[in-house]
Amino acid sequence: MSDNSANLTLPYLQPAQAQKHITHNEALRRLDALVQLAVISASGITPPSTPADGDRYILPVGATGAWAGQSSAIAIYETNVWTFIAPREGWCAWVNDTDQLIVWNGSAWVSAATALEMQGLPLLGIQTSADPVNRLAVAAEATLLTHDGAGHQLKLNKFDDTHTASLLFQSNWSGRAEIGTIGSDDLTIKTSSDGNSYTTAMAVDTVSGIAAFPSFPRFKGYTDYDNALPADVWTTIGINNAESNDQGVLDTSSNLFTVPISGTYLLGATLLYKETAGPTARIRGRLLLNGSTEIRGGFGEISGSHESEATLLSLHTMTALSAGDTVALQGSCRVVAGKAAAEHTTFWATKIG
Repeated sequence: MSDNSANLTLPYLQPAQAQKHITHNEALRRLDALVQLAVISASGITPPSTPADGDRYILPVGATGAWAGQSSAIAIYETNVWTFIAPREGWCAWVNDTDQLIVWNGSAWVSAATALEMQGLPLLGIQTSADPVNRLAVAAEATLLTHDGAGHQLKLNKFDDTHTASLLFQSNWSGRAEIGTIGSDDLTIKTSSDGNSYTTAMAVDTVSGIAAFPSFPRFKGYTDYDNALPADVWTTIGINNAESNDQGVLDTSSNLFTVPISGTYLLGATLLYKETAGPTARIRGRLLLNGSTEIRGGFGEISGSHESEATLLSLHTMTALSAGDTVALQGSCRVVAGKAAAEHTTFWATKIG
């Protein structure tokens, strides 16, 4: 039979041993030193000048004085003497001056967090609770992912092209914007005001790389009848059909383009002249802001001779508009009356910035 226990090397009482209390007390002192192990420090290299009985330290490389040559050992001050115990793999200790739990891995004292096996965890919650859907959950002011000497990629992998890989931005747990490959492999940006209905702001075709902006305010309208243009009287053209009308910004009943959001817009129009009172008519056109102001660059006239259903006046300009502004296309003829012909009299606009 061994004289000491296998794990803590506690001395055994021997048969017919004299002064058994000495052996028994030594075992108690070792238990007192190692059970619920908490050390004052694991970084000091110099023994304290006035240690208290029971003080414990873990000794780093380079320890000096009475600790010299005892690197990694547990130093215990008992009855005015330093005693040293070599750790065994798996022993843990709480370090008071750093508030850190460390573990002996067989060759070094390391952070217990480092020693834990972090592979294949079913859930991980940091300052919050993870769940079967959100298997990694973090509650923090920021989350840092940094490089390891070169670049850094964040990878979101989905099962196939019919599923979703995206970043979802929420406000009080209600979705407001989503960026990713959403239900296809095209890159899509969507927005929502309520977390239920989403509007696609941009979609990039995965094959061609061409970007589409289906929610951009834009339209092209035209008239399907000949609009009479009395001499020297401005008349709003009846743009009563929409060839395209994203966001419904053209009202074909009022013939007005209503600006949905402030920004810079391209505006344009064509007026095809049709003769009614002779070729001396001079067709004019203008883009009218809020029923009263000619938009700079949005006025024009053809002063030369006209040919019915061949002479075409074209207007185009760029301007800043505010949400709620309205724009109308107006036409007129000087000298004598004329008409703005059906089909090729058009009005269009698009937001560009």
